[in-house]
Amino acid sequence: MHLPEMKDLYSIPDIVETVYDSAHATIRVSWKTFSGHQHLRPSIEAQVACVEQGAKHVIVDTSEAKGLPSDEDQAWFATEVFPRYEKAGLKTLVTVLPKSAVTKLGASRWSETGNRFGFKTFTCASLEDAQSLCAGEMA
Repeated sequence: MHLPEMKDLYSIPDIVETVYDSAHATIRVSWKTFSGHQHLRPSIEAQVACVEQGAKHVIVDTSEAKGLPSDEDQAWFATEVFPRYEKAGLKTLVTVLPKSAVTKLGASRWSETGNRFGFKTFTCASLEDAQSLCAGEMA
């Protein structure tokens, strides 16, 4: 069995892991906590740069995440990040919904914002479901 080549884009233990699967043109981001700009923005900037270099799918796994992005960061997604994703040709943004009700509010907010741009947004219950959605978009 051939394992996809994974490239670390931005990872901080116990906070976030951001990796790129070149075999599937998919970025997978696994959040444990949204700790403010200190790690959120560098992770997302690494994702945007990867999309600008050809990544087509972003999976944001917030299933274990605590907290939520600030209102300022949510606005930044709408005014800076998502327009760059659209311009670079992102096809799908999939959010694995968190167990935390508070965090789920933040995740649903950026998913709704993403619907206004030229890529598909989905929410789902598991990483496996997210990977299936992206695989379906590649077909």
